[in-house]
Amino acid sequence: MTIKSFSGYIINLNLLIFFLFCVTGTAQNTVPQKQMPWSLRDHYTFGGTLLNLNYAKDNAEWRVTRYQVDSETSRINPDVLVSDVGFSIELGDGRLITHDMLGGGGETAFGRDPVNSESFGEGIIFSVKFLPYEGLYIEHKITRFKNWNFLLISISITNKSEKDITVRKIQSAHLAGSMTALSENKHISKRNYIFRGGHAVYTHDGGAATLFIHDPDRSSDLALGVLPSGIANSTLEIQPGSDRWQGRIVSSFAPGAIVAPGTSLTSDPIWFSMDAPSVGADAQFAWILHHYCRSTSIKDIPRSWVTIPDTEGITALRREAVKARSFGITHALIPGNWEGCPGSFEGGSPQYPRNIGAAARSLQSDGIVPGITIDPLLGASGSKNWLEKSVDGQNWVNINSKEGRKFAAKRIAKLVGDGFGFIVIEESQIPDEILQTFKITRAQADTLVFDIAGEAIKNSSVALFPAAKAHINLLRDEWLEAAGAVSRMAKFNTVTSPVRMRINENSSIDEETLLALSFWRGPIEFLGAPPRSLKSELTKLLEKKAVEAHPQDGHCKNPLTWLLRSSNPAVGSTGATILSFTGAEPWNIKDIEAFANENPPTLLWRLEENKPVLVEGGTIDTPEKFSTHGVFVDSEQPVFAGTDKQSPYGLNCLKKIGWDGSRGILSGQIDSVSAGSHLYFFVPSSLTLKSAHLNSKRVGTEINGQWISISPGSSGGFFELKFEAR
Repeated sequence: MTIKSFSGYIINLNLLIFFLFCVTGTAQNTVPQKQMPWSLRDHYTFGGTLLNLNYAKDNAEWRVTRYQVDSETSRINPDVLVSDVGFSIELGDGRLITHDMLGGGGETAFGRDPVNSESFGEGIIFSVKFLPYEGLYIEHKITRFKNWNFLLISISITNKSEKDITVRKIQSAHLAGSMTALSENKHISKRNYIFRGGHAVYTHDGGAATLFIHDPDRSSDLALGVLPSGIANSTLEIQPGSDRWQGRIVSSFAPGAIVAPGTSLTSDPIWFSMDAPSVGADAQFAWILHHYCRSTSIKDIPRSWVTIPDTEGITALRREAVKARSFGITHALIPGNWEGCPGSFEGGSPQYPRNIGAAARSLQSDGIVPGITIDPLLGASGSKNWLEKSVDGQNWVNINSKEGRKFAAKRIAKLVGDGFGFIVIEESQIPDEILQTFKITRAQADTLVFDIAGEAIKNSSVALFPAAKAHINLLRDEWLEAAGAVSRMAKFNTVTSPVRMRINENSSIDEETLLALSFWRGPIEFLGAPPRSLKSELTKLLEKKAVEAHPQDGHCKNPLTWLLRSSNPAVGSTGATILSFTGAEPWNIKDIEAFANENPPTLLWRLEENKPVLVEGGTIDTPEKFSTHGVFVDSEQPVFAGTDKQSPYGLNCLKKIGWDGSRGILSGQIDSVSAGSHLYFFVPSSLTLKSAHLNSKRVGTEINGQWISISPGSSGGFFELKFEAR
């Protein structure tokens, strides 16, 4: 992404009159001014390949235009995709400060300051600095990094008055009717999740964190996302209007962020990507998110657990946990509402023993790993120095004080000592007035809770999670949507919240839904043991780890084309699998992640009549039913392509593989596979097979052109193929 120079600075009579009425050093006139055409406004242009972002000096508005060859026509009448995006700030007393009010208050200054980020390297902060507004110095910033093709957009507020200022919201991007030029074939997809304490919480239909726009008719790709700072609850809200898309990106500070004299407050940054296809932008955002979401627990994540309604007790939980164990579910969660007195961390009789550690031990005796749900901000008793009572008589721990944090940490450490294997933190119901007393936002309190809990469990094997927020029906598209939203996060150690599966005695699972379920990377929560009618399918699902697969059509709400790679391959020694669910769009190998620019070329294959065959052209039409294709790079070494009778071509069963070029040996290990399966290898024309061994025993092979197959039986194991030059 290149930066083009300032547009020429034009002074006319209207501007001269405007300057004469500005008062140096403070914004006196905050009445919005009539906006000049962009061609007459000073602005930066951040240039992409097909798209540009224009950034105006007078009020920090920005817009996105399609690249056009410089001409008078394109300057006067550009092809605008996103028009005139502004911002606003809502103060605690209800006053609203808008970008055009600030722009009308006097001459702004363009800033261009170097930055060196530990995460992203060298860059430049381009900014619009407004004249002070009642002691507030407001600065709109767009940061561009030297070696990256994304922008970060934020608004900072510095209080230079002599009194505290409360900020409720920073609407950092106001897209009021902004997207008007998209075609009828556009795809606009939101990813519904929020952030709690460095964890991604899937919300199903709640606030969105990312937005992907793909318009094939206009060759346009845009992506926006919010990056959590732990101070605000930020969401991306967008919806269609009569003839356009509109919405906003807002950082909410509930019940209000107090900006003391001499301090500053900054909105959660907006990540903005132009020109990158959704598959690349999706991967980039997940990587960037890792630098903002330092999850407190990246230990082994339970595949699933069972819980009960919070009106029941330990007897019911033990009963359901024992039934669920036959499905491969080995964890059980004590729900909230287990305390006799809220905040006491003591069980309420008769549902739970007073010493809650006894409940943990009873589950352990059943062969179950116990978990517990807590709200560390609840307190039953303690010092008035760090405990505050709300109007309903409930005590709350001041997590913003050293003593309060120490108290909370001690109680969580006791749960670890009691034998709980995982802890789930629910969203606190602490009242706004108590948070105001503590001078802390709801998001800050939640972030501190996870920090304290993370410190308390760090020397143990205990895992930490936010509570489930989404309840998902047993439908393919709902699970594809959920998995697509968070699939890449696990790759960068961002822990995903659990989601609850909605099932009943009449529920059923087809093969496509079962595969979609296997893509979900967080825990699956069951309310009570699953019905026995689903035992075969759920046992098959839960006995294995989640499949590491990534959507290739991330611009769709429920992605239908997925790429699966082996989790432990040596580079170039194995292929990948492309899964197309029923209804997927046509695709070409050049659309697939990491294979678009391969040199030498990529080969596509599939099974026909139980034989591997290459697919010419690399293009797949819309599948009438679920289909699987293999893909690998045509190189000078043999590759393990996959298996038959094993979805998805057995790559999720491959444990390790490597190529020793000096000895001509391809070796690896594969888990147990279906009876009668074959392992398929593709061999370059320059090599010929000398011998093949499985578990140190020589085995026969079948050779068909450049394809070699061996049969491992159902046990799997270690294979070794030795080659020599032809």
